[in-house]
Amino acid sequence: AVVSTQSAHYGRGESMKTRQEIQRKLKLQKKKEEAAKIEVDRKKQEQETKAISRAQRVRKTQSDDKGKGKAIDELRAKREAHKAKLKTNTDGKRSPEPKALLKTKDVYTDDEDDDDKSLSSSPSPDSDDESDRAPSPQIVRNISTKEQLSKLRLSRFKLEKWVHLPFFKSLVCGCFIRIGIGDKLGKKIYRVAEIYDVVETPKIYTLGNIKTNKGLKVRHGIAENMYRLEFVSNQDFTDSEFMKWKTTIEQNNLKFPTVKYVDTKAKAIKDAIDHEYTNEEIDQIVKEKEKFRKNPRNFAAKKSNILAQKGLAEAVGDFAEVEKLKADLEDLETDADRLSKVRNKSLTAISYINDKNRIRTSVRIEEVLRDEYAAEKDRAPNPFQRRKTVSSVVTPNYQMDDEKTKTAELLKKLAEEREKQKRKKSRLRPCVDTTA
Repeated sequence: AVVSTQSAHYGRGESMKTRQEIQRKLKLQKKKEEAAKIEVDRKKQEQETKAISRAQRVRKTQSDDKGKGKAIDELRAKREAHKAKLKTNTDGKRSPEPKALLKTKDVYTDDEDDDDKSLSSSPSPDSDDESDRAPSPQIVRNISTKEQLSKLRLSRFKLEKWVHLPFFKSLVCGCFIRIGIGDKLGKKIYRVAEIYDVVETPKIYTLGNIKTNKGLKVRHGIAENMYRLEFVSNQDFTDSEFMKWKTTIEQNNLKFPTVKYVDTKAKAIKDAIDHEYTNEEIDQIVKEKEKFRKNPRNFAAKKSNILAQKGLAEAVGDFAEVEKLKADLEDLETDADRLSKVRNKSLTAISYINDKNRIRTSVRIEEVLRDEYAAEKDRAPNPFQRRKTVSSVVTPNYQMDDEKTKTAELLKKLAEEREKQKRKKSRLRPCVDTTA
């Protein structure tokens, strides 16, 4: 009975192991099927993307072929007109020397590149025997990586540094920025955008340490909008942002920047960083900054400049300009007085408080001295107290006279000090009332 029980337990354990092994194999097979399905979907998506790109290239090639066919027809008409002109010129003149006729293969070829060459060079009557073919064109390569596009990226720091340059518009147009377009679920959203224009906005805003009113017109694919420079990011493009921009360009059949254009524009950016400004450019930058400044840095220099312009206008006889400069001068003096009052208001209040505290301290010192003197006079003599050993004539009458003299001098000094404080207080009161 014991042996049969052990064999039953053993058989049950073997069946459990077999069942677990089967379940493990089924799970593994299911994972493999899911992976194979994901791989099939990925290949299918890649094939669809390639098919779309191929269809776009076919449409582009067909449109190019139509344009080339039209150009060939125009070239054939020019050839016929040239031959007719040569025939009319031979009437009544010495027959010209025979020239080598153009072969058909020199003008019409099956190669698309030769069609472009024949269109780029038009025949001249003086050189009919020369070949119409131009040098083979260079292969145009478009950018395909984020690193290539990052060469044209402008940060907010660079825009802040260049915003007042005279050539700011020509420098930034054609470059790319990482622009913030809003928030989604508490996360900021950025897009890769190309700058195509610079405009002035009605709002003057702060950009770093400067003020400006310029805005950037940008486009992402076919979507266009205007943003202030303060929304430009200082960080580089992310991979997802670059792929989003690339997909948008392909879906709208737009052209990517070429490698040659990227290199040329990157060189222009580098030259702008190392640019040495001329005196005229510096004057324009200063003028641009002064346009957004509310008050001048130096009122005296500004006033001197206005007076010089006023004298020049009076010498020329431009009275309208003289009146305008007078109004500017009055406004400048008004602003200077207003700022002076604002600056001196705190100083006047502080001076008044200091004088008031000084008077209160003097009164307290006088009271303390009087109390100490009275206490010293009423105090009983202490034979064990350390006394000063200054020699003096010990006579009762002299000591009393000396004490009276010291008391009179002390009271006289206190009276003089009180009189001085009253005079200062009387001088400060009108100033305090005006500021209040």
